[in-house]
Amino acid sequence: MPNLSQTFLDIEKLQKVFDVVSREENISSDKTLNLTLSDDNDIQSLNKKFRGKNSKTDVLSFPSEINFLPMLGDIIIDIEV
Repeated sequence: MPNLSQTFLDIEKLQKVFDVVSREENISSDKTLNLTLSDDNDIQSLNKKFRGKNSKTDVLSFPSEINFLPMLGDIIIDIEV
C-alpha cells in the first residue's frame, strides 16, 4: 500500500460526498463501506487479478458477496492518477 503520510485527503469532503450518495441511493445509515487508497502498482495488480486487465485504473469497486450483512462492499481509489 502507498505511504499516505504526505498525501492530503479532505476527510470532511469525502464524508459529505458519501452522505450525498447515500441519501440519493437510499442507503440506510447502518451500512458500511471499505475505502482503500492505493498506488499505481497495487491497483494494477488488483485490476489484473480480478478483471484480467493488466493496466492501471482510477477506481475499482467490489460489491459485498453476503447481502444480509451491513457491508456494501469495497472501493479502491488510485491516488496517483
